[in-house]
Amino acid sequence: MIPRLKLLELASGLNNEISTHSLGQWLKVETDSQYIVLPRDFVIALMDVVDTFSDTDQAKALMSNWNFEEIRGTWL
Repeated sequence: MIPRLKLLELASGLNNEISTHSLGQWLKVETDSQYIVLPRDFVIALMDVVDTFSDTDQAKALMSNWNFEEIRGTWL
């Protein structure tokens, strides 16, 4: 968990806006690259491709590591 004070430090260190890129870079550093930020459209397109080719080994491997139903229901 990232402490709220760290988020406030991030927000106060930037001008008027926090870009997705700067937030993603900050999150990556704060979590030792455990978490990254991916564009929503990229994730949706990736899930659509996997759904289309779900019988391939690559799609099965990806589906074994990602819970697409949880992603669709909770994150997107």
